[in-house]
This record gives sequence, structure tokens and C-alpha cells, in this order.
Amino acid sequence: MRAAQPCFQCNIPAHLASIVLLFAMLISGCAALPIKIPMDQIEYPALPNQRSNALVILMAGAGDRYDAFEKYGYIAAARQAGLNADILAVDAHYGYFTELTVRERLHQDVVLPAKARGYKCIWMGGISLGGFGSLIYAQKYADQLSGLVLIAPYIGNRGTLAEIEAAGGLDAWNPANVPDYDERQLWLMLKKYQPGVTPALPIHLLYGESDRFNPFHKMLAARLEKTKVRTVDGGHDWPPWQALWAEFVASNPITCKP
Repeated sequence: MRAAQPCFQCNIPAHLASIVLLFAMLISGCAALPIKIPMDQIEYPALPNQRSNALVILMAGAGDRYDAFEKYGYIAAARQAGLNADILAVDAHYGYFTELTVRERLHQDVVLPAKARGYKCIWMGGISLGGFGSLIYAQKYADQLSGLVLIAPYIGNRGTLAEIEAAGGLDAWNPANVPDYDERQLWLMLKKYQPGVTPALPIHLLYGESDRFNPFHKMLAARLEKTKVRTVDGGHDWPPWQALWAEFVASNPITCKP
């Protein structure tokens, strides 16, 4: 991950402050990244000059840009495994989160155009903040997706964890008046997942055993089928993310809704 200094000059909603300060520590400097419409994207077709029926949309973490997936071997691993899907890396950087536009930009700039190009099956996923973005999108547009792959996702801070524990666990926890883009909205969605119950939107969860977000990863893992959860040794960094992705694509995981 890149060295970083936090930016304290961002104009952000109060309920997002902890998220943005956390990820500002992972990015270099305070310079704002440009908010572009449409979002920048890089296409990686499964086969040259041929479009697959399936598409995997990937978003990097706050310390990286969308070209990181090629740099760190995600594209090569997918091709070596024979993944039956094209890959689209999207530059959903933290600026779209502070502006509260990431969900609609993903919808308008990425998902709807992909459907117009003929993709029948769209998966979405990402690393860390990118996983958070995938859940933000799925909260409103789950019917547009066939699955999620969350790699060491950010899905909560200590305050949220303490709130859930104080309520007696996720099943008993039921907060009121939660604002949009608040991580607690995501947990209200995720608490509906139950072991043994086939969800409308499958989630694959991948994380390192010593990742700093593990309390939340384990809370989510307990609600998913064991076959949908993968772990390796390591923390919140590229080596475990690379190993997890290689395992994931080797399992031929991309399935489409009937």
C-alpha cells in the first residue's frame, strides 16, 4: 500500500467522516482526485475480439487506482484460470464516496452501459473501499447483479461494532433513522443473509486472517455458506489479496441468474 497523509480539508457528511479519515491515511497526499463523468474504466476481455456473456466489475482500494488489478496480477490470474468472464476495472476512487455519487455513477456509467452492450450476467466486487462500494451499489441495485465478490472489504468501524455488540448481536440490532451511505445501512442488508438460505444475491467473501477489519469479516462470514468464504494468512495488503483472487478464479465461480 502507498504511504499516505490524511486530508483534513475535505467537505464530507458527518456519518462518513470516520470512513474518509481512515482511507485518507492510505492514499498519498491531500490532492483531490478528479470526479469524472463517466468514470474511467479499463476493459480486459476474456478472449481477444470477443465479448463474453459475463462481466466482473472490479474496484480497487483507497490506496490504489484501477490499473492496480493488472499490475498485481489479477488479470493474468483470471486468464490463466480460464475465467469465463470479461473484467472491467473502474476508477471508483474515494472522491466519489465523499461526494455521495459512487452508487449512481456506477449505475449510469458502468452497469447500464454494460447491459446495453449485451452482458447478461454482471458481477461486482472490489478490495477494501472497493468492497464497500460494491455493497453500496447492491443496497439499491441488487437486481442488476448476479453476485458480489468482496475482498477484505471495509464494512464498519469500531463504533458500529460496539453498537451491534451492545444490542446483543446482529440479529437483535435494529437501528432507526440510518442515513444513506452509512455503513449501518449495509449491515441492515447483510443481516438478512442466513446460513442454509439461498440469497437472491450471492456473496463471496475473501480476506486475510490477520486483516484489521476481521471482526466485521468474521461477522459476515458467519452468515454465508462456508463455500463462499475464503481466507489465507496475511493482513490488509496485496500478497493475501493476490492469493485469494487466484483461488477464487480457479474455482470457476461466476454463475448467472436464470
